[in-house]
Amino acid sequence: MTNKEIKIIAGSTSEHKLNAITETFREVYPNVQIIVNGVKTASEVNEQPVGFEEIFQGACNRLEETKRLVQEAYDFAVGIENGVFSVETGKRAIWFDVGLVIIEDKDGRQGYGLSSGIEFPQKYVDKAKEAGFETTTVGEIIAKEMGGDKTDPQSILSQGLVSRREMLKQALKIALGQLQKDKVRID
Repeated sequence: MTNKEIKIIAGSTSEHKLNAITETFREVYPNVQIIVNGVKTASEVNEQPVGFEEIFQGACNRLEETKRLVQEAYDFAVGIENGVFSVETGKRAIWFDVGLVIIEDKDGRQGYGLSSGIEFPQKYVDKAKEAGFETTTVGEIIAKEMGGDKTDPQSILSQGLVSRREMLKQALKIALGQLQKDKVRID
């Protein structure tokens, strides 16, 4: 066992997010002990963020609140926010859910990553909008109508082929890779 360790603080207590962070850092730094401390933070945006600006603002808010709440030394701080956006095709709007990740190192440098997206059917987006994006997510509506975990509608819609955790790992690797391009690796 190595005596090297990486301490990560994250603006979430979500099992999907914390597992994605832990697994990603273990893959990137296989010879280093990974310590993740998740804290509950508010995104200060709608419960269902809509559009890239709101998704980005939610991730920024989570990152900043995490750094304010955790008064211990860390190597990386992470803010993650999932949200939906639409693409107009001329015939209809297609809604996608994506996860946006911001990783900040102890020197204040930031890397950004966006996950692949999964289509959220219009009927579920409409029902969440009708209930109010302030308090209702599309994932809640999908889980209520199709069954499954409301915090992982990605698994529901992909028949279990792609989970929220897997999508977030992709975005985490992108963000971490941006930070590491100019830095010597720890392990």
